[in-house]
Amino acid sequence: FAALLVGVIQIVILGIGVVIVKILVILGPFVFAVSMLPVFQKQLNVWFGTLCSSCMVFTVINILNQIMWQTLKA
Repeated sequence: FAALLVGVIQIVILGIGVVIVKILVILGPFVFAVSMLPVFQKQLNVWFGTLCSSCMVFTVINILNQIMWQTLKA
């Protein structure tokens, strides 16, 4: 039962992560254009940081998944 629950949670988190990354990639050119204005200079850094954080979700889930399966095999 626990493995099923973990699998469902992983699928939900990955689904949300994919949607967020797609939105951020679509907004990227607009963020770059707006960041040329003096008021919004730091927005490009904020956008890139958010994109990197969102992409790290996939790496962390894969690492945790491998740890979980190695633990269950033993």
